[in-house]
Amino acid sequence: MRVLRESENPVEKSIVEIVPMLEDIRSMVQGIGGQSRDSGMSREFLEVLVLCNYRAFEHMHTGNLGAIESYAVYLGRLIDILESRISEENRFYLQKLRDIRNSAISHHEMILEKSRKSEEESEEE
Repeated sequence: MRVLRESENPVEKSIVEIVPMLEDIRSMVQGIGGQSRDSGMSREFLEVLVLCNYRAFEHMHTGNLGAIESYAVYLGRLIDILESRISEENRFYLQKLRDIRNSAISHHEMILEKSRKSEEESEEE
């Protein structure tokens, strides 16, 4: 798995650096195998998965609507993959991923709303 390099200004981190990391995580999760629940998914793995996704979302607060929307779609797919492979006692981590996805969707809607208001104000002037 690639590691996010620390930048001096996290907002300047580009989506190009984040997407490969997310694809690595997705590949890892898909490769776990769906035969038995939680096969290969330790709590440590799930904690890292949630942390990486949280950090990736934090770096998307750039106002890039396409990136945020794509990220929400990615998280939806990741949640779908995990849904059938995660045990009841680890559902907490699945909920954390859902919370991050909901935050991404809310952030996306907030930016759209600000954009609409800005357009309306410029039309009034």
